[in-house]
Amino acid sequence: VELRLEVLALVFRHLSEVWKPCSIVQSVNRMPSDWYHPPLKLGWIYVSHVSRHWRHVALETPRLWSSPVFMLGESWLDASLDRVKAASIYLNVVDRRVPPPPALYLKRIFEHGHLVEVKLDRISTFVFPIRHLLEHPAPTLNKLELHNNFDYTGSHPFSLPPRLFA
Repeated sequence: VELRLEVLALVFRHLSEVWKPCSIVQSVNRMPSDWYHPPLKLGWIYVSHVSRHWRHVALETPRLWSSPVFMLGESWLDASLDRVKAASIYLNVVDRRVPPPPALYLKRIFEHGHLVEVKLDRISTFVFPIRHLLEHPAPTLNKLELHNNFDYTGSHPFSLPPRLFA
């Protein structure tokens, strides 16, 4: 017996909140080229591997794709942005166990147009290259949290652009 699409989508959405995809951090001495190709736990994404019906429901539920997963690579991000359609995007990059996403990934998300909430940590490290994007209008943005909770000694101290979301 197959569950109705709406019920299964609701179950998947709840599952996506508690079973997030993540990398299995095996060593702190990994090479930078390995940072976005570590061993992975797919979390809720495994539901798309159970049956054709479940896969169809997962791929056609935009809310499931609204929190981009960077460590799966560029093609995964592109697919996620296609699948999210007009649903809201929630960008949360605060896990210090994972290296920050490439600026190109953040640029794609900012340009998607449905960004509702942004939480970024280590802003001096990875937001500087996309600082100019913060000068574009963000009509759907409801919440912006920027953190820089460590001693920063790099060459790019971060400051907000003078025309923030102008």
